[in-house]
Amino acid sequence: MKNVVIMCDTYLPKCSPNGICVSQVAKALSERNDNVRIVTTLNIEGQNAVENIDGIDVYRVDPGFVVRELMATDDKTDSASVKRRNKALKVSSLSGAINGFRYPLTAPVQVKNYYNCVEQLNNEQKIDVLVCCYHKIAAVAAGIKFKKTHPGTKFIVYTLDAISGGLVFPVLHSMKISMNSLKKWEKKIFTSVDKAFVMESHRSHYDSKEYDIYRDKLEFLDIPLIRTDRKGNSEQKDKLHFVYTGLMSIVTANPKSFLDLLKSLNTEDFVFDIYGIVTPEIEDIIKSSGLSEENVVLHGKVPYEDIDAIQKNADILLNFGNANPCMIPCKIFEYISTGKKILSFTHSEKDSSLPYLKIYPNALIIDENGDTEQNVERIRVFMKSEAVDINKEKLSQLYEKNMASYFCQQIDLL
Repeated sequence: MKNVVIMCDTYLPKCSPNGICVSQVAKALSERNDNVRIVTTLNIEGQNAVENIDGIDVYRVDPGFVVRELMATDDKTDSASVKRRNKALKVSSLSGAINGFRYPLTAPVQVKNYYNCVEQLNNEQKIDVLVCCYHKIAAVAAGIKFKKTHPGTKFIVYTLDAISGGLVFPVLHSMKISMNSLKKWEKKIFTSVDKAFVMESHRSHYDSKEYDIYRDKLEFLDIPLIRTDRKGNSEQKDKLHFVYTGLMSIVTANPKSFLDLLKSLNTEDFVFDIYGIVTPEIEDIIKSSGLSEENVVLHGKVPYEDIDAIQKNADILLNFGNANPCMIPCKIFEYISTGKKILSFTHSEKDSSLPYLKIYPNALIIDENGDTEQNVERIRVFMKSEAVDINKEKLSQLYEKNMASYFCQQIDLL
C-alpha cells in the first residue's frame, strides 16, 4: 500500500476535465487499497475545507481573492455581484501583468497554501508519492518546493495539458514573454520530477530534441477516462436523438456543418439535443439554420453527475473536432465507454480525436470539407445501422493507456 497525495486545481463535485481525470485515477488507486488524499482549492461558496468523497479524503485550500470573488458571484446577475465580479477580473488582469515573467503563475498565494497543506499531510502520514496535475501551475510549483525539502518522496507531474504545447496567452501583448516563461517552468519541472506523465497525444511535441535530456523521465500515458462499466442503453424512441454534451463554441465545437447537413434529412426523423453551455455566437448559428426548436433542443448546463445517463440514453453521440493536436475533448472517452455510435466532424488532419475514433468500431468521421451529398447519404446510412457490440475485453485491448489502471501500473514502476 502506498500513501499517495494528488494535487489539482479542481476536484469533484465541481471540476474541470482535468479534475474528472484525477477523480478516475484516485478511484482506481483507492480500489487497490492505496491511501489516496486529494489537495485542491475551494471552488464552491460555503464548501467544507475537508470532506470525504467516494471514500477519498479531499482537502481544499484557499484559492485567493480572485477565485473567492468569482465563486461568490457565480451565476448572479444583480448589480452588486456584477461589480464584485468585474473588480475581481481587473485584479486578475493586474496580477497577471505583475507576475507576467512567471506566467502562467498568477496567484503565488496558492503555491503557499498548497505547500502548507501538503506539509501538514506529510506530518500526519508520510507521503510516498506526490502527484501534481498541470494545468494551473500553482500545484506543480508547490510540488517542486516540497520535493526540495523531502527528496525521498517520489514526485510526479501529470501533464494532461502540454505545458508549452497547448494554449498560450500573451503577457503584456507579447507571446515571446509567455513562451520564455513556460520554457523556464518546463526546465524547472522536468529537472525536479522523478517522472513526468505526459499524454500520448503530445508525443510529437515531446519528440523535439530539446526534450532529449529529459527523455528518461518522460512516460507517455493517455486521458484515463475509458471505463468498462458505462455501457449504454438501447431504448426505442419515436425519433433518433443526436446528443452533444459539453461547451459549444466557435473554437471548441462548432456545429454549423452538421446543421447544414441536417436540413437535408427528414426533420420528422431526428432531434439534436445539446446539453451544456452554448455561446451567443453558436446560438445565432442555430437560429439562422432554419431548423425548428423541436429539432434542435438547448437543454442548458446540467450537473456532471447527470451526464452519464444522458450519454447512455443517446442514439448517436456527437463530437466536433479540434484542430489543436494538444487539446483533446475528454467527452470522446466518455462516449467510447458507452459503446454507442459516435458521429464526429473534422476539418483538419491534426484533429486530436482522430487517433481514438479511427479505431473505434462505431464511429463515423465526416470531413467538413467533403462532398455534401455524400456526407448526407453517409449519415442516413449511419442512422439506420446497428452498433457493433464491444465487450469489456475488446475495449481494454483497444484503449489500454486510457484506463485509470494503466496509471496505477506506472506508479508501481517508480
